[in-house]
Amino acid sequence: MTTEIETVKTNLLETKTNAAEIPDQEKRHNNVIIYRLPESTAHSPEERKREDTERVLELINNTLEVDCHVDDMKQVVRLRQRDRENTDRQKVSRPLLIKFKLYTTKTQLMESLYKLKNADDH
Repeated sequence: MTTEIETVKTNLLETKTNAAEIPDQEKRHNNVIIYRLPESTAHSPEERKREDTERVLELINNTLEVDCHVDDMKQVVRLRQRDRENTDRQKVSRPLLIKFKLYTTKTQLMESLYKLKNADDH
């Protein structure tokens, strides 16, 4: 009887853990992270964000040929802290997180990724 109770407790704990992960996965369902997209050198955060959004839209609309507008995105944000020190080492761009409003937009983008292979480096 004690082993059955322990088994039920273990199963209940696993079920709770799995149930807690589902909302987190759904929250990230429409997200895309872009690496190595050059960062803006503007001083104001608003200007940097505007330039990031413009670069993302240019990449999506022109290179990937997916119809996307500012209204299709919930958020465009750089991940990690901005490196403020000016050193001689090569500057590494921070990843850029894009949260789309609709999963269909993300799907269209993902289906068009093969076009990046033949795209020009900017």
